[in-house]
Amino acid sequence: MNIVDQLYARRPVETLSFDSETAFETLRDQLLEIKQINAYYVKKVLKRIIDLGLYIDDTDWIYDEYVTLLNVTDKDQYSQIDSIRYFFKNKYEIDGDRIYVDIYEKPNLISASGTTGFRTWEASLFLCEYILQNEILFKDQNILELGCGTGICSILLEKMQYPQKIYVTDGDSELISNQLVRNFELNKISRDNNSNIVLQRLWWNEDKIPNDIDIVIGADITFDASLFDSLCQCLLECLTYCKICLISATIRNQDTTDSFILTTKKLGMKIEEISRTETLENTTLLAPVVIYKISK
Repeated sequence: MNIVDQLYARRPVETLSFDSETAFETLRDQLLEIKQINAYYVKKVLKRIIDLGLYIDDTDWIYDEYVTLLNVTDKDQYSQIDSIRYFFKNKYEIDGDRIYVDIYEKPNLISASGTTGFRTWEASLFLCEYILQNEILFKDQNILELGCGTGICSILLEKMQYPQKIYVTDGDSELISNQLVRNFELNKISRDNNSNIVLQRLWWNEDKIPNDIDIVIGADITFDASLFDSLCQCLLECLTYCKICLISATIRNQDTTDSFILTTKKLGMKIEEISRTETLENTTLLAPVVIYKISK
């Protein structure tokens, strides 16, 4: 991933990899664009460049720009919504034809109003990569996404025109009616007179599961062990109508992961690991992520 793509995705500055192929003028223009919506991030990037001693031929501009941002603090940006672009590759990609999804986020927040839907989590990005590499699984299928958050996986599916119908669900009604709608509109996906895109609240093991689904997906919905009973009961009900559920999980705590696996097995479901970030080459994902296939 080149530096411009990393900046688009607001990668943490300590993880940025500055490539020699990107001209400084291109980097400068990108920083000026980001500055309009997230000046604090640009300040941190410039500080990183200075600390690393990069672009020594352009230090005048770098220092001058950094000085103008000295008074900008994280508090100025803490609750601000940023527009972030995620680039993806698929096996059919040709030069100049890149796949991306734009998402409104609050990258400085872990949660907001009780929801994780203001940030895109790495398990979602890994699931997006898996979708693009395995399009035959999703083509012309009716798909249900659980705990959609920012909606990035469903938006990618719709942009690629894979599903016949897609149910985009989350337990947060406000997220569904506001943030999620804005993210679909940001990607120029119109839901007007389009019955193939359904945005709705879905409480696990409480709200009704659509009965016409072929496959279920979910990303980073296994972080809270107290919800495993409800989640796994929901997955079991989903398997009444579909053949498989694909769950992308960030491995933060092995005990939590083991608890999720055990809960699925106790309910008579089969669970197997089908993809893992550690097996990928040139991945820019920071955390270990596993995709599980769950079936009866």
